[in-house]
Amino acid sequence: MACPDENQIAGYIRGGLDPPSHRSVGEHIDGCESCTMLVAELGRVMSSPPVGADASSSGPIASIDSVRAALSRAGRYQLEDVLGSGGWGTVYRARDPELGRAVAIKVVRPDLASDPDAAQRLQRRLLYEARAMAQVSHTNVVPIFEVQSVAEAVFLVMELVPGITLRAWLRQSHPPRQVLRMFREVGEGLVAAHDFGVVHRDFKPDNVLVGHDGRPRITDFGLAVELAPGAGNREVVGTPAYAAPEQIFGHPLDARADQFAFAAALYEALYGKPAFDRGSIEHMRWVYATQSARPPKVVREIGAGIGPVLLRALSLRPEQRFPTMRMLLDALDGASNTDELLHVRVNAAVQVLATPLHVAFLVGWGRKLDEVTTARETAPTDTGSRASDGVDVLLGAGLVIVLLLAMGWLTLGVFWAPFNAWALLTRRRFGRVSTIVYAAFSILSCVGIPYAIYAIWSLRRPHVRALFTAAPLSKRRP
Repeated sequence: MACPDENQIAGYIRGGLDPPSHRSVGEHIDGCESCTMLVAELGRVMSSPPVGADASSSGPIASIDSVRAALSRAGRYQLEDVLGSGGWGTVYRARDPELGRAVAIKVVRPDLASDPDAAQRLQRRLLYEARAMAQVSHTNVVPIFEVQSVAEAVFLVMELVPGITLRAWLRQSHPPRQVLRMFREVGEGLVAAHDFGVVHRDFKPDNVLVGHDGRPRITDFGLAVELAPGAGNREVVGTPAYAAPEQIFGHPLDARADQFAFAAALYEALYGKPAFDRGSIEHMRWVYATQSARPPKVVREIGAGIGPVLLRALSLRPEQRFPTMRMLLDALDGASNTDELLHVRVNAAVQVLATPLHVAFLVGWGRKLDEVTTARETAPTDTGSRASDGVDVLLGAGLVIVLLLAMGWLTLGVFWAPFNAWALLTRRRFGRVSTIVYAAFSILSCVGIPYAIYAIWSLRRPHVRALFTAAPLSKRRP
C-alpha cells in the first residue's frame, strides 16, 4: 500500500483508527523506514504537553504523563526523549542518576491503554520479552537490566545502544563481503537465543542495532516464545515481509522460523530485492501458497554458492531448511569461501603430486649417476696423468654434492609436501606459512618456479589468509 498521510499516522498513534485500518497501517509501518521515523517524530511531539496544558486532561498526553509518573514512583529512572514507537511499544531514552548512565526503557504504548484487553495482552507480551532477553547473554544481543510493573505500566530497562538500525546501516552501500560478515555476527546472536530455547519470531533489520563500535545487537524479543517439546504457537504475529510461511498461516513454529527471516533479510541485503513479493498477511499467504523464492543472481565478490544456501533456508517447508541456525551459518561460511577454498585445494593437490614427482626425480638422478659411474669404470685410464687424478677428485666432490641435493629433495618432496597437503586441507594455522616456505625453495628448480609464483600469490591473499585464522576443521562445532 501507499504510505499513509500524517493524519492517518496521527490517528494510528492516538488509537483513533478502526481496527482494520489500524492493522493495515501498522503492517505498513513495520516495513517502511520513513513511516517508522515519522511515527517516532510524531510520538516525540505528542509526548510533550503544550504550554498551559493540564496534565490531568484525558488523551494520549495524559497517558504518557502517567507513564512518567509511574516510572518516577518505580525508582530512579528519568525519561528524556522518545527514541521510537512501534505497533505496541514505545522506546524512551532515560537517565539512571544513581549509576550515571543512559538507558533505553520500553513501555506498552500508552494510547492503547484505553482498551483494557489489548493493554493487558501487550503488557504480558512485554513481560515475556524481558524474560526472554534476560535469558540470553551474548555480545550480539541487547542486554536487559531490569523489568518492573507499576500502576498498570510495564516497562523494561535495556542497554542504550548509540548507533543505527541494521536497515539504516545497509542503506550506506557496504561491500557484499562486509554485509555478509555483519549478518554472520547477527546470526551468532540468534544461535545464542536458540541455545537458550528462545525464538525471536520477529527478526528483521529494524530489530538489529548497529552500535558506533560496529557490533550488531539483536533487540525486540517481544514476540518471542519459549521452545518446549511438542509445543507450538498459532498466533499470527511478526512482520509479514520476513515472517516464515508457518507463521503466516498460524501453524506451530520453532527456531527454523527465525532462520527463514534471517535468510530473507540477508537475501534482500545482498541482492537488492526481496526473495518473495511482499504485502499484507493475506497477500503473503497467497504468495507462499503459489510461489517459491526467486533464484538470485550471482554476486561475483561472494561467489555463486551463497544463493543455493539461502534458497534452502527460504524453503516453504520447515523440514527442508537447515536443522539449526548454526548449520546455516556454517553453510554460509563454506559458500562464501568457495573461491578461496579452491586455491587452498589446488595447493594441496600440488603438494600431494609433489611426492611421486620428487621420487621420480630421485630415481632419474640415480640412474644417471649409475650411467656416469659405469662409463667411468669402463673407460681407459692413464695412471700416470695428474689431470686424471684431478678429474677423479672433481667427480667425487660432485657425487657428494649430488647426494646431498638428492637427500634434500627426498626430504622436501617425500615428507614435507604431504605434510603441507594435510595442513592445508585441515586449515591448520601453520599450513599456509609452511607451504609458502616450501614454494620458495621450489624456486631452486626451474620446474618449480611457476608453482612458486602461484603458491605465494594465492596463499597470501587476505581472504585466503582469513581461512586459517579460525580453529582447525576437526575442532570446529558441527
